[in-house]
Amino acid sequence: MAISIQQPDTPLSKAYTELDQRLSAQMVRLIETLQARRLVGAAVSARAVGEVLFNNLNMMFIEFVKDEPQPLAVLKARVAEQHGPIARLISGERAAIASTAR
Repeated sequence: MAISIQQPDTPLSKAYTELDQRLSAQMVRLIETLQARRLVGAAVSARAVGEVLFNNLNMMFIEFVKDEPQPLAVLKARVAEQHGPIARLISGERAAIASTAR
């Protein structure tokens, strides 16, 4: 990760950046698939939400890697805690919308 930031023109950095872009695109396709199945509202921007989810997950992973003693279970719990409300919002679940407005 550090090399990709410090030396963006290196082959390693370019490969790392491409991988991030592919993973982000995969999240966008996931949201699009959920929209096709009518599990995510049609008004939701699949690109925007997919990219936000990827960016957040990526940052959480970076923090996980930096915090060596953090158990994987803690990372998974944090992902569920942060992404759960977003999932409920984009699915149109009224309870999530009401609790988020408070």
